[in-house]
Amino acid sequence: RTYLGNIQQDGKIYSDRMLKSQVGEYDKFPTEVSNLDVVTHDGDSIVALIEYADRIFQFKRNTVYVINIAGNGEYVEAEFKHKGITNEGAACRSDQGVIWANKHGCFMYDGEQIRNLLLHKNGTSLIDSVAWSTHIGTGNDHRVGYEPTRNQVMVLAGANDSSAAYIYNLLTKSWVYSSSLSTDVDGHSNF
Repeated sequence: RTYLGNIQQDGKIYSDRMLKSQVGEYDKFPTEVSNLDVVTHDGDSIVALIEYADRIFQFKRNTVYVINIAGNGEYVEAEFKHKGITNEGAACRSDQGVIWANKHGCFMYDGEQIRNLLLHKNGTSLIDSVAWSTHIGTGNDHRVGYEPTRNQVMVLAGANDSSAAYIYNLLTKSWVYSSSLSTDVDGHSNF
């Protein structure tokens, strides 16, 4: 199946609707059977959909819904408030799970649970919350990437002209700061 989110149907935009294709027909979305409305009329739009381990992560601006798609039907497995994203570049899939960032943290779903990578095991913050929020910014320009050979997560700063990034090592569970990670400072188009 193929799943779509934030769609336009018959000239009307449904920012909180998902569609699913028929099995084996990846480009056909019959209206009468393909709607998959998780939460509607909540004032929140779908920003991105990411598939991982028989689940779809439906990212809205304020909330993340984990939708289990194993078997014949779909159901909401979990809902996480304050963990949404503001742009589709703020989330990515890695070989270890789904990773995303917002002003409240950098999160990873590893197939079992969601962890905030900004927190140490004992609950203390590894990066000051004000410094993190400033790094993410108020616009929609921050980006999240995954580098598999080094097993690193990169969170590029939210300022459109910034090349600064926080880098998280998944093996050592530590953060470093780079003042100039990216050379594509004109919108981070290919981060």
